[in-house]
Amino acid sequence: MRTALSLACVLLLLSSLSPAARPPGQAGTFLERLVDSGYEAVRIVELEARLLEPCTLTVYPRGDVIEAYFAAMGGDHVLDLEMVIHGEGWIARDTLPDDLPIVLLDSTMVSSVRFVELTILDTTHHARSETVSFITAFDIPPSP
Repeated sequence: MRTALSLACVLLLLSSLSPAARPPGQAGTFLERLVDSGYEAVRIVELEARLLEPCTLTVYPRGDVIEAYFAAMGGDHVLDLEMVIHGEGWIARDTLPDDLPIVLLDSTMVSSVRFVELTILDTTHHARSETVSFITAFDIPPSP
């Protein structure tokens, strides 16, 4: 029941995004699989980013997490979106050039995340700015 309710909440949230930020095919499937796998705390933040100008997002660490996915999705004109996650003494990134970077963090890393930088590295149609969505999905242990 909780998984079905969580999936319904994610689908409702996805339907409220602007058309440019709605996750198509692969991204939508990725989010649905996270919810189906028990990731209950799924959050999406939508923002406007400019080409080659990093956007810094503060991330408040959580200590009650088994693991977490951090992901970002570029809008229609984004070809390459870089996501760099900064923690206490470490940096993680998805090194593949695409518009859907995804990084899985363990509980130790999640508890020390400080901020995330999103940078649009390449676009189509000479776009200078585009909508970007930042996603966090936390696997939280069940309550006793």
